[in-house]
Amino acid sequence: MPTLDVLRALSIIPVVVLHTGGTAATYIGFLGSYGVLLFLCISGFLLSFLAFEEIKRNGHFK
Repeated sequence: MPTLDVLRALSIIPVVVLHTGGTAATYIGFLGSYGVLLFLCISGFLLSFLAFEEIKRNGHFK
């Protein structure tokens, strides 16, 4: 799912801006916590999707 990988990568930008400081952090930095939340939600979805695909294909998860 390349589209979700791109969205996951974009969700990290506010986190990086927040940690670098400066004037951009004032305007974009408050989105840092939402970026982390979005990243974790998408990652959980992708991991669950891959696990269920493995179970469907092989009958078990290894």
